[in-house]
This record gives sequence, C-alpha cells and structure tokens, in this order.
Amino acid sequence: MNESIVRKRFLAALAGAGVIGAAFIPGFPVGINFPLTGAAVIAAVLAAKPAMLSIEATCLGTLGSALVLMMAIRSAPWVLAADLLVALGLACLAVGGASSWVRAVRSVLSPVMRLIEVPRFLANILPKRKSPSERRPVAHATKGIALAAPLLIIFGSLFASADPAFAHLVNALIPRLGFFEFWSRLGVFLLVAVGTAALVLAGPRLVAAHPGGIVYKTFSQAASRLETTHERLRRLKTLEWSIPLVTVNFLFGLFIAVQVSVLFGGNSYVLQTEGLTYAEYAREGFFQLIFASALTLGVVALASIFSARPSPKDASLLRILLAALCVLTLVVLASSLRRLGLYEQAFGFTSARMVAHAVIYWIGGLLVSILATAALRRPQWLPRAAIGFTSLGLLVLTIMNPDAMVANRNIERFRYTGKIDSAYLSTLSPDAAPAIMRLPPTLRKPILESITKGIARDEPWSSWNYGRARARNLRNAEGLEALPRPLSSF
Repeated sequence: MNESIVRKRFLAALAGAGVIGAAFIPGFPVGINFPLTGAAVIAAVLAAKPAMLSIEATCLGTLGSALVLMMAIRSAPWVLAADLLVALGLACLAVGGASSWVRAVRSVLSPVMRLIEVPRFLANILPKRKSPSERRPVAHATKGIALAAPLLIIFGSLFASADPAFAHLVNALIPRLGFFEFWSRLGVFLLVAVGTAALVLAGPRLVAAHPGGIVYKTFSQAASRLETTHERLRRLKTLEWSIPLVTVNFLFGLFIAVQVSVLFGGNSYVLQTEGLTYAEYAREGFFQLIFASALTLGVVALASIFSARPSPKDASLLRILLAALCVLTLVVLASSLRRLGLYEQAFGFTSARMVAHAVIYWIGGLLVSILATAALRRPQWLPRAAIGFTSLGLLVLTIMNPDAMVANRNIERFRYTGKIDSAYLSTLSPDAAPAIMRLPPTLRKPILESITKGIARDEPWSSWNYGRARARNLRNAEGLEALPRPLSSF
C-alpha cells in the first residue's frame, strides 16, 4: 500500500481516537464511552500498518477488548479498575508479544519508554515539502495558527480566572466551554492520542517510520542482553539448589500435617490448647499463608533461572522438587480457602473476602499451569498460559458480578441466622441491586436507596451502563424518590 496513504489513515485514526475520548469520557459516568474509545484506539493501531495479525495478538486483543466492554456492563469501581488495568497490559502484550517472560515484561514497559519518541515519530510521518522555498502561504498561516493557539488558551484561561467580567465575556463567546471542562477534555485527548502513538511505536509501526531514540535503544539492548545471557545465570550447583528445595518441601509438609489435624480433621484438642474459637483460629495467619503461597511462585522462578542442570538426572530432580513444592502449595491454598470459609460463616461475606477468594484461585491456577507445562515438557508455554489464565479469570469474575455475589451470600446467611449487615450492603455498587430485591421490603428499600443514590435519572447515551440502568429501573419499581439529573462536566 502507498506509504502516504498509510500515514494519512493513521493520523486520521489517531486524531479520531483522541476526539472520541475527549468528547465522551470527561465529566460523564463510566459506560459505553470507554468501549467506544477502546474501539477507536484499536482502529488507529490497525491503521498503522495493515498486516496479517498473529493468533497470539488476536487472542490477547480479544481478551483486552472483552475486559473494556465490561465497563458498559458492570458498575463496581474496584472491578472496573482491575478490568481497565489488565486490558491496558493486554494491549501492550498484543503489539509486543508474550513468547517469553522477558519479552512480556519488555512489551508492557515499551509503550512507556516510547512516550519520549512520540513527537519525533509524529513529525516524521507528517507530510514534508522538498525545500522551504516551495512552502505556500497557507502552510505559513497554518504554522502561525498552531503557534498562536496555545498562547491564546493559556493567557485567555488565566485572564478568565482572574477577572469575572472577562470570564463572562469568554463564556458568552464560548458558552459551553468551561475552564476545567476544557482542560479535562484536552488532557483526555492527549492521553488517548499520545498513548496510542506510543503503543504503535512499541509494536506495529508506520511504513518507513523508525525513530529509534536513545532511551528505547538502551532499554532494548538491556532486554536483549538478558535474553542472550539466560544460560549464564545458572550458577547454583546441584547440592546448592537441592538442599533449600528439600528443606522448603519438608517445612510445607509439616505445616500441612498440622492443618489436616486441625482444619480438615476438626481436632478440638489444638483449638482448646490455643484458646480460640474455630472461626478465630481460621482467621489467624490467613494472609501469611496467602503471602507464603505467592512467594512459592518466586521460589519456582528463581530455582528455574539459577539452577545448573549439567545432566538429565539433575534436571529430573529439579522438576520433581519443584512439582512437589507446587502440589504442597496447592494444599496450603486449600487450607487458606477452608479458613476463609469458616471465617465467612461466622462474620459474613464482603468484597475484600471475595478478592481473597479470587487471589487464592489465581495463585492456584498459576501453580497448575506450572505443573502442566512441566509435565508436557513445554516451559515456553508458561508465559502465554499465565497471561491467558489471568485475563480469562478476571473476565469470568466480572461476568459473575462480584457485588451481586457478595449480596447473595449475605442474604443466604440472613435466612439461616437472621443476621445481616445492612450498613455494609448499603456500600455496594448498583450491580448488587437485583440481589437486594430478595430482602424483605423493610430491609431492601433503605439499602436500594443508598446504593442507587449516585445514579443520575437520565444519563447521556455515551454513558449508558447495564448495571446502573437495571438498578435505576428497580429503584423506580420500588417507588423511591426521583433521582438527580446527570452532571455534564467535572
């Protein structure tokens, strides 16, 4: 394809993505405005260099797009923040690749390192004339306007904020452009446009546009050296790495023996000796167990990198010890899950405990991925398996509606015990509204009113969100007082 056509297409898509983000995101609730902006960013990246997409890039891009789409489905802030963060990481991996751990880290960091290259990158792809003498007056006028615009904005904003009469004149000339609204929209435009350009630089590039700045070159050289010297890092001899691994395995086994007798076997003697209730004992050390389990992943990674394996026998021994450690850690995670369940039976279910459940399953899934790739003798599959499992797990968690699950668990507990924490349920997001409707009217009305208090009556189409729309309908069905009108700016 003609180089100039590719450049024009990319610049138009880049500007379009920035305009869409600036028009629909600042000042409005989260809704379909984020998926719309995400779709515009994807279009700009694809316009940078039309080519056949790899299966890896397609899968990662699809997962990231699905997570961004959740912004129009769910309304819980903590869920949406996790979805957006992982989606950004998947976008970096889609353009940079994730065939190894080093390359995955490099892909995630590359767009940040490329930010400094964006001005030069855009300058290189802008149309250029052969010589200054060939420039027309229109080009000079365009350059003058471009230089005058920021000066007009900066000084005009300062004068408007300093004098009410001048501010009134500015508002009369530009009635819908407030001071904060303008800067917020400009900030979003630059964030989307510059971020998209950096993403393009980190992966697919425009035809004949290779800035190659010193910052990125230094980073790339360091990453390449790390990849090429991987074998040289293996310094620990067989006894040096086998003794620590055997010791850790023994310690894990000893701890599990105690857990079997107490949490799984229900040994009342230990509980009486400790002077704790079953729920209190379950809570003791829960986070330490989670941290120890997560630390196991680091031990496995370090052992794989630094352990010398001069013979097949040594390699088999390392696999056996690491596999045993992974299996024992899975039992520790099962103990943590048991502790969490006992504590929830006594004190109820919360979003924080939901996150704890998710972390336990996530670490367990990573350990199973390690065992599977080791059994298949395909360690190179592990980075992609870990990234795919993490992304799919978060997507499934979002689809399951965590806040509604929390509410349902508390309502089930209320039916058996008659106890319910209405104050906590009132802090959940509108996603929990359908579950709240299962409560008796005297309990559900104040809770429903509280969790829908921040929802506007008529949100703009660009902020439509399924969770908020459903909660709004349920609130109306309960005959609660009218909701406020939406805000149109910060």
